Order: sequence, then C-alpha cells, then structure tokens
Amino acid sequence: MRRFIIAFFIVFTLVLMVFYFRNKSVNGAEAGTAAPQTISPESNSSIEVDLNAALNNSDTALVSLIPLVPGERLFQTQGVDFNGDGYDDQINAIHREGQPNIIILIGIYDPGQNVYVRAEEIDTGIANEQSFSFSCMDIIGEHRNSLVYSGLTANADYLMQVFLGSGNAANFRLGLIGNFRTNGTFFIQQVDRYDAYESSNISGTSYPIWVYSSNTASPNSLDQIQTMFDWDVRMGRYVQVRQTRVAGQRSAAAEIARIQDGTVDTLAAYLEGIWVQNTPADSLDRSVFIDYNAREIVFMSGGIQEIYTWSRSVLRRNGIYISMVNASIANLQRQFDVSLTGVNEIIVRVQDDVHMNITENSLWDGAYRKLAQISELSGTKGLAAVEGILADLTGGQTWTASDGAKIRFDGYTYGADNGVLSGTGGLDTGRFSLFPLDGIVVIQFRPESAARYFDPAYIITGGTESTGRPYFTLEPVTLRLTGWVKTEKPVLRLDPAGI
Repeated sequence: MRRFIIAFFIVFTLVLMVFYFRNKSVNGAEAGTAAPQTISPESNSSIEVDLNAALNNSDTALVSLIPLVPGERLFQTQGVDFNGDGYDDQINAIHREGQPNIIILIGIYDPGQNVYVRAEEIDTGIANEQSFSFSCMDIIGEHRNSLVYSGLTANADYLMQVFLGSGNAANFRLGLIGNFRTNGTFFIQQVDRYDAYESSNISGTSYPIWVYSSNTASPNSLDQIQTMFDWDVRMGRYVQVRQTRVAGQRSAAAEIARIQDGTVDTLAAYLEGIWVQNTPADSLDRSVFIDYNAREIVFMSGGIQEIYTWSRSVLRRNGIYISMVNASIANLQRQFDVSLTGVNEIIVRVQDDVHMNITENSLWDGAYRKLAQISELSGTKGLAAVEGILADLTGGQTWTASDGAKIRFDGYTYGADNGVLSGTGGLDTGRFSLFPLDGIVVIQFRPESAARYFDPAYIITGGTESTGRPYFTLEPVTLRLTGWVKTEKPVLRLDPAGI
C-alpha cells in the first residue's frame, strides 16, 4: 500500500511538471515577438470557443487566425460564417506599413486542412480608423451574411461598400453588391422579417439602404437629396428605387457662410447650447446640449442623461462629423453627424458604438431647433440675470437644501460639501449651466457620478428674507421646443448653511 501511495504521488508530480512547463512555453511564446503563422485549431468547436472568447473579452488581445505578414497590424476582427459552409470564418481590419488606407482581410476556414486560408483582401479607401467600422449581417434576406464597411474618406465623404462571399477556401469569390459615397450620410433600415424567416429557410425582406447627399445642382442650397436603394435579386446588387428632395430652410447666405468658415471652432461655437427635437418619435422630449469648451455632448430624454466626451471632429459640407466617447463607459463610442438646414435648425443623426445605423430613424435622429432662439429674456437683461445668480450661487459658501443635503457650487461645477451629500445615499458631483429662457433663468445639471441628486433642469430664482438671509428656489421643469413645462416633483430650496 505504501509503495502504491508513493508511486501515485510521483506520477501526480510529473503531471504537474508537464502542465507547468507547457504553460510556461506557451506564455513565453506570447510574450516574445510574434512571427507570422497559421493557427490550426483541433476542431471546429474549439474554433468557435476560442475565437468568440477572444472577440468578446475586452481584456483579451485581438487574435488573428489569418496568417499576418511583417508590417501588418490588426485592430479589429470578427468571426462569422461568411461563405455559408457552416464554419466560422474570420474577417480582420488591419493597417499595413507604407499604405495609408485600412485593409480588410478575409480568412476562410478550410476544415480539410484545419487552417484559415487568406482568401481575399479589400483596400477600403478609408484611412481614418476612428470613423471606420465593419459588420456582417444578412441584409439581403437570403440567409447569407454580407460584409458591410463604412467610414470617412480623405476628402470627408462617407463611403460604404457591401460584399457577398461564396465558395470554399480554394475557390472563394468576393462580389461587390453595393457601393455608396456621399457628402451627407447613410444608414441601413432594418425591417421586420417575422418568425418564418427565423424558423425556416424562407427568404425575408431585404434591408433598404438610405443615402442623404447635398444638392450639387445648387451649391448654395441647403436642400438634401434622399435616395433609397434596395436589393435586386435578378441583377444581384443594390439598385436605386426612388429619390426625393428634402427641402432645407431658406436662410441668410451670409450668416451660413460665417458659420461655415472652414474651422471647427466657428461651427462648434454656433452649436453651443441646447437643441430640442422638433417632433420626437414618441412622447418623450429629447434635447442635446453641446458644450465645446468642456468638450461635452449631453443627450437628455425623460430625465435621463447620457454624457459623451467630444473626441474628434471632421468638417464636411453643411455640417460636422464628431466622434464621441461615453464619459462613464470608455469603450462605448458614438458618431454624431450634424447637418445645417438653416440658421436656427440642424439635422442630427447618431450612429451607435459599431458606427452603423440599423434603423431608418433612431430615437435621437431628427430636426432640432436651438432653445436659445425662443428666449424672451435676452440681451443685457438676460446676461445680467444669469451673471447675478451665478455670482451669488458660487460665492464660496455651502448651501443646505430643504431635505438637508449640503452642496457647494464652484465655477461651473457642483458637489457635496466635505464629501458628504446627505439625504441621497450617495455622492453627486458634476457640472451645471445657466441660461435665460422665456423670461426666466434655467439651471441645468449634468452629473458625473452614478448617484443623482438633481433633476436635469430647474427654474432658479433668488431672493432675500427680511433678515437679509439669501436663498434660492429650484423648481423642476422639462425643457421643450416651445419653452418649458413644470413637473410634479417637489421644489428645492437652498439656504446658506450655518446661518
């Protein structure tokens, strides 16, 4: 029995040593300089597990199952069955040394050799990595994945191309079925295919592609041309279905020329402030607050705020394209496309974090008017009212709210006094802004923390008691295109702490 136990421990120790040195050699190979190689997984099931884990884990470095050559750098990848053989292939976006444009590599899995074959590559014509994205989806409704990529070209035009792939690794063929370029924008309209498409091999409705472009026949016009393309089975590509002209508002040409002087600063200064959606898609009021100095863009709807950092921007005809990063989630990005349709109105289109619109009208898309344009309290009177409240509010003292919370205002930031904001269960910090609107002054809060104490907007009024004690009242309101509407939430009163 003793010999058996000793033999067992010897065998167990040897097994541990084998696993240790095996892992060490693998880790050492990863830590060293990566040489071009073909990765040969043991089975197709292991391919799915390993590839999906690499793509879905943000903490995992990107892995190319396609052999790369020196001078190629991988920055985006996706695993998908692209040729319809039931095996996941891999599509990579790379930068190649000495070439400005992004290259898409298509690797087709060869089950016979258990390797990924470098089948095709596409020179996208796009150099801007921030604006570039690609995705695979069945947009033609035939249970076949199409490759769709888009981005900004060197002359600030939008480019989108759609490809279909067929054949195995030895005779793979790539076909261009959609080629779109515009100085406006475009999006893919997702339509309902119902349960029959999902549960059987019945073809579904194709997804139309909408392209917006400027009216090149009238260079000084703000009109847009709306063109719809759809899948044509007989021709095997997307063809134009209809085209309409979307009239822009008439505006002073000199004012538009001043706004579009070719610099980001001038256009960004014009966009500063609150823009309210003309006709929301539902009953919720939507607005966008743009603060170029703070490099912030805040989306507001139904008491909810999404704060984004203004990352990069590119001017284009009649507008600007802005890359944004979520202030709370660093890997959540959006693309903000603004087009001028008049001195007081803009058209907004927001693309999600994969840089591609999949609906004809997202919740944020639409026409917006600047809230300051309908303000009755303006000029010297409005400026004096705002500056007076700001000076009193940020005078260096702590304010006690009617529920016992203690807040300090400093510059255009607010926060809890001594790190404690009582009555909220958390610490609320952030930025605020003041502006005149319809004879009153509005204070708007943009929290930077998870704890939220203030509503998005209030009417703020100041006063002085007979004892000389100052105070402020904050009455919650909802901002709308036509002004503001009071809510049923309680009014807050701010009194100097310790007085």
